Order: sequence, then C-alpha cells, then structure tokens
Amino acid sequence: MKDSEYNVVEVAVPVPVRSSFSYLSKNQILPGTRVKVSFGSRSLIGVVISSSTKPNFQKDLKSIDSVLDDKELLNKKDIELISWLSNYYKTPIGEVAKLFFPPSMRKEIEIPDEQEIFELTQKGEFYSEDLLKKSPKQLEMLSYFRKEKTATRHGLKSISYDSRILRELIKKELISKKKIKYKEEIQYETTENFLELNNEQKAAYESFKESLGSFKVHLLFGVTGSGKTETYMHIVRDVLENHKQVAVLVPEIGLTGSLEKSLKSRFGNKVVTMHSSLSNKDRQRSWKSIQSSSAKIILGTRSSIFTSTPDLGLIIVDEEHDSSYKQNEMPCYSARDTAIYKAKLHDCPVVLASATPSLESFNNAKLKKYALNKLEERVSEASKPKLELIDLRGKEIISGLATNTIAEIKKELTNGNQVMIFQNRRGYSPVVVCESCGWSPNCPNCDVRMVYHKQTNKYSCHHCGYAENYFQECKVCPNNELSFYGAGTEKLEESLRTIFPDFPILRIDSDISYKKDLNTLLAQPLKGDPMILVGTQILAKGHHLPDITLVVILDGDFSLYSLDFRATERMNQLITQVSGRSGRGNKSGKVLIQTFVPEHPSLEKVVDSSYETLAENLLQDRNQNKLPPFYHSINLITESTSYISCKEELNKIRSMFVNPHIDVIGPQPCIIEKRKNIFRWQISAKSKNRTLLHNSLNRVLENHKIIGNKVRLSIDVDPL
Repeated sequence: MKDSEYNVVEVAVPVPVRSSFSYLSKNQILPGTRVKVSFGSRSLIGVVISSSTKPNFQKDLKSIDSVLDDKELLNKKDIELISWLSNYYKTPIGEVAKLFFPPSMRKEIEIPDEQEIFELTQKGEFYSEDLLKKSPKQLEMLSYFRKEKTATRHGLKSISYDSRILRELIKKELISKKKIKYKEEIQYETTENFLELNNEQKAAYESFKESLGSFKVHLLFGVTGSGKTETYMHIVRDVLENHKQVAVLVPEIGLTGSLEKSLKSRFGNKVVTMHSSLSNKDRQRSWKSIQSSSAKIILGTRSSIFTSTPDLGLIIVDEEHDSSYKQNEMPCYSARDTAIYKAKLHDCPVVLASATPSLESFNNAKLKKYALNKLEERVSEASKPKLELIDLRGKEIISGLATNTIAEIKKELTNGNQVMIFQNRRGYSPVVVCESCGWSPNCPNCDVRMVYHKQTNKYSCHHCGYAENYFQECKVCPNNELSFYGAGTEKLEESLRTIFPDFPILRIDSDISYKKDLNTLLAQPLKGDPMILVGTQILAKGHHLPDITLVVILDGDFSLYSLDFRATERMNQLITQVSGRSGRGNKSGKVLIQTFVPEHPSLEKVVDSSYETLAENLLQDRNQNKLPPFYHSINLITESTSYISCKEELNKIRSMFVNPHIDVIGPQPCIIEKRKNIFRWQISAKSKNRTLLHNSLNRVLENHKIIGNKVRLSIDVDPL
C-alpha cells in the first residue's frame, strides 16, 4: 500500500446504531475477522464487514486497535446473511454480527483447547453391582458408563450428573479421567441401523435427493408417527457421503437430547450440539469444530442457525410451525425464515418438517413455491387416534377432570396402558381471589395475576419471576379466606395421586424439567409400565412414547375467545400434536378433549376434519380479513417507565406513515401493558405489498430520531 493510500475498514460494532463504522488499518483485514476498536470511551469487539483501499483519503478516522484473529472466521455467505438480517429485521448490524459467535468469543475470553473425558475402566466393566447396593446413585452412573463407555461432563447431565458421585467412582478406579486436545475425536459407536422406508417416505426422500446441490424448499407434511425423522435421516446420510454439512434445528432444548442420541447412534462423532444450556467452553468448542468443518452435523435451537457452516449441504427445520423459532426481543428474527435465506446463499435444500405446518408454509406449498412432500399414514401397524369431545356442562369436575374422563383413565390403567393428561398451565392454582371484594395477588412489576405454587408455597409471576411467600388473608378487606380456583399441573398431580394411588404419576413441566433432565424423566414411561403422565406443551411434540393409549386434553376450548388472530391455528396445532402422542405403538389410541362448548365449529372441525382441511378453512378466513400470509405486518413497540411517553412516541411515528396502501393500527397497549415495571405500547403496520411496507418503514426510521433515553423502540417484522 502506498503512503498516500489508506485501508478503510467497515466494522459492525455491537451498539444500537443501524450502520457500520469506518476505521483505518495499516494492513488489509479480510471481512469476517474480529477486531478491537475504540468507540467513544469504550473498547469494543466488532466484526469486519468490508475492506477497501482508498487513495488520498483525508477523513479523520480512528485506527483499528488490534486484530484478534489470524484468519477470517466468517465467510462471504455469513457476511451476506448478516447484512440481510440487519436490513430485513431492522436491527443494528453490530447486534446481528455478534450473534454469529459464541458468548466467550464476543468478549475475547480464551477457552483452553482441551477437555476432560471420562471412560469406563476394565475394573468397572466387571465390578459386582452388589458392592454398590448401598450407593444407588453410583450404580446408576456406572450402568450409564457400561452402556456408553465414554462421556464428557455435558453428556453426564442426562443422568442428573453429580460431581461427587463421579469422584467416588474415579476413586474406586471404576472410571478413569483424562484430558485430550479438542481436535482429537471422541469415538461414538454407531449402533442404530437405518430402517427401510415405505412408499410415501421413499417418494419424499427421492424428492430431497434430487435437489441436493441446489436451493429448494421442501415442506415435509406428515401426520404424527409417520416417520418424518427416519425420512430425513436417510438424506442426511447422503449429504455426509458428499462431504457436506447438515444443520438440524429443533424448537426447544428439551428436544435435542433424544435426537442427539439418535443422530450419534447413526453418525457417531460427526454430531455436535449448539444451544444456550451448554457451557461457554462447550459452545465455543462446538462452534470451532463446525467452523473448521471437522463436525458434519450441527443440532441446535434457533440461535444455532447463525453458526458458520462453510460446507453446508442441507438444513432441516423440525416442527417448523413452532412459535419458539421466533425471537421475541430484538433482533426479532425467525429462525425458520433465516434458515431458508441461508440455504439460498449456500445453494442447498432446506426441509421444513411438521405434522401441523404453519399457514405461511402451507400456503407457499399451495402456490408451488415449496415442494410438498406428504406422509399421510403412520408407520408400522399404528392407526390414527380417535378424537372425542367431552361436554363438561352439568358434570361433576374433580381438579379439572370430569367423572367420565376419570373412568376412561381407570379403564386404560387397568388394561396395563399409559395415559397422558395435557394441561397447559403449570403451578397449583392459576386463579386466587377474595370472594368478598374481588382482590387478587397481582405482580407489582407486571399487569398479570400471580399463580400459587404449592411446592414452593409461593405466589409467583410467570413473566418476571417475582414471588411472594404464601398468605391466606386478603390485603384489601377484612376477609381472611382467599379462594383458589382452577387446576394447574401441580394440583392435577396431587389429585391424581389420591384418585389412583396404585399407579405412578409423572409430572413434566418447566418447573420439573428445569431441575431434571427431560430424557431422564421420559425414560420411566419407556419401560412400558402403566402410569399417568401430566404435563404442559413440553410433552406435546417430538417424543415417541409407544405405550400411551389415551390422551386427555383439559381446557380444550382455551383459545376460542382469544384476541390473537392466530389462536385458532395454534389450538389446532396443539391439539393435533398432543393427540399424536396417543396410539404410536401397536395399540390403538384415543383422545378426549374436555370443553364447555362442544358445539363450537372450530372444535367440531378438529374432531371431524384433517389438519389440511382445517388449514384450508383458516386460509380462506385470513384472506377475507386481510391477514397473514396474504398481508404482511410489522409491529413497532415502545418501552418506557411512562406509558404517556410510549404513546407520544408512537403517535409521532404513526404520522410519518403516509402511504394509503399501508394500514396502521394503534397506538395501543400490548396485551400485557406492563412487564418488569416497563410499559409497552405498539402500532401495527400492514400491507399486501411487502416491499412497499419495508421501504416505507425504512424512510420512517431514517427520519425519526428518539431524543434522550426515556423510550426504547423495537421492531418486530412478521410478528407471531
């Protein structure tokens, strides 16, 4: 570079400003490299987006403080994806760029390039179990090692890992510990064979195979139990044989365990996981192994879509309809839509799999934008479960269960079967009220009632975590007796133990799975003994429990009177997914849906129609009412300690939307106006023309400046 030339580097800095910032560098720095820069009085780590040499450059710019990487860590396609995410979701480019690195690499934290490995010793292989009868936890861990042979600390979490137990086994020389370089591969035995595909699965597989090496979106629309996972396992094998990488997305961390086990049983040490429950060390090491292409399969939740995969050959989005793929805070991205754009950049196919596709995906398949691959029959001898509505009017109800429902549960248990009861409300009593004056214990930080949890003996807010110790007296009037209504999963479990004392009751909700590994909990019903599972939507998807023959859905009409226009779609999806847990083995299944309005058209359609028919009807309603996917919408949300400031700021923004082809609704409070002591208001802008809507919003954002820091503006594109 000549003395008169300058290397100008555009850096994405993690600050709430939409543009990148220019810095000078003595040397050329490739895009995708992390650098340390001075930003005001702070020293920040940014990512180089572009670099160019400009002659006779006179502008007074700061110089790069230091370069943190020997080579670029993000490739050209990653940089393009960062730019698209920033533009489409109206998010500062630096805030987007930092998502492409694990937390430790955003803060310049060095992670040692080695890890601890624990292995079963020869002594441990033949050690008498009788000697550990008084130490059941040690025996449990030893049994795990006898099956798995080798494990990391992360792997041990699946059996409620306790370091003290591990130390005892090492002390007895039953388990050995060693450190290995992370680049050394941990060997996993491949034990699971590929099953032969039926005709429907073969047709879908061949469709996937034909599109390898080119961009194409497939919608794998298969009823519950139809073998969607087995179908895409076959195409994963083909991609790996072509020396390419595969990204598999699941909506929740709880679904990674069983799928990780299945993937490793077929593909061994080529599989790594990426999600927020991993330690910083494990996340960075997984990231490095993917970025270097030593790992071939990445399994993770929505944020894993940002991991740099240089040899990407296929993306699979399992349960593509799930709202968990949408981030609710800035940047409000959709991992499903991001996966589609990423596949386009890498010129590879993407498979969206679901028994209940989102209306957006289903409509795109109707329009031939997506290839539709249908699996309409369950595998093996399994038949579709029979659905029945239970009219609760005039019935005796015990903790949410009608007496005839209890009789059906007893019948199934007596026949040696398992029963699942779905109640999408955790806690003991969701409604606590003084019958004299109507007062309820509300959260002081949020506009919601608190829920009573008997296990902790506290009233808790499910939105901010605030809790108060139990009290019985009303705090407004002299009445000393608060009344408790409704039945959450806690109360339901308690009542079932009284009604069915001879059968085990397993409750699975976020209060339980937070403390115990979900796969460990689900190991109990896999033994096949008669029992009752009680749970929330954690149980609704992705779990194969072949001995469940009866599913009971409490509050089947929970979404019928919601203000959310997507409520009916979500109700149909949830009922279909929960129903799909029944009759997955060789026994026939049955589903009981309890409701006070069995004659409601939406419920009648759920029982009598297929999900495809339901989706067709909902699409007609959406089109008539100018709703997605036929119209596109963007929410602009203000947050402040003052609701007046929220409203005033939105009124200014609304006045700047002047195009007659854009409808603007609001300002109005969000459904929960106050959360964590912050008021939240919003306006919604919608239009049939997506490009027009985005261009108009870009002009608004260019001209509108929030003065001071009293109000925070966030933007939710394609809100759910």
